[in-house]
Amino acid sequence: MANSYIALDAEFYWDEDLHKAHKAMDPKSDTRAVAVKKVMAAAVFQFTVDNEGRVSTGDALSWSERDWGDEEGVVSQLFDYLRAHEDKPILTYGGLATDIPVLLLSGMAHGLRLPPQLIDRPGRKGRRPHLDLGLQIVGGG
Repeated sequence: MANSYIALDAEFYWDEDLHKAHKAMDPKSDTRAVAVKKVMAAAVFQFTVDNEGRVSTGDALSWSERDWGDEEGVVSQLFDYLRAHEDKPILTYGGLATDIPVLLLSGMAHGLRLPPQLIDRPGRKGRRPHLDLGLQIVGGG
């Protein structure tokens, strides 16, 4: 049986207004926390690995603020794509630490419906909706 995946990467920028709000809540903090980042671009690459290890490629798409206007436009396009391919898990490298939390915050900020790959389902059965290669390498992902 072949396994298909969607490799996902997102790029962010530090938002000064969010950082000021963060500092107002925690004046001692000098970090640029996940909560002060906004999505400026996202990309996906779909691929399948068959039983013999052969890899076939599919979609390679990207969205940026330049093309879609703002964070909401970028994340909306990404979420639409992921919902259209809800049977395929996403694959990131270090995504659980940054990409996923920033995408979740962006979705909440703009009132967007989350794709199934980003919804935590305790007790779920079947394949994991997200694989983090960074954690896989150290044995936890």
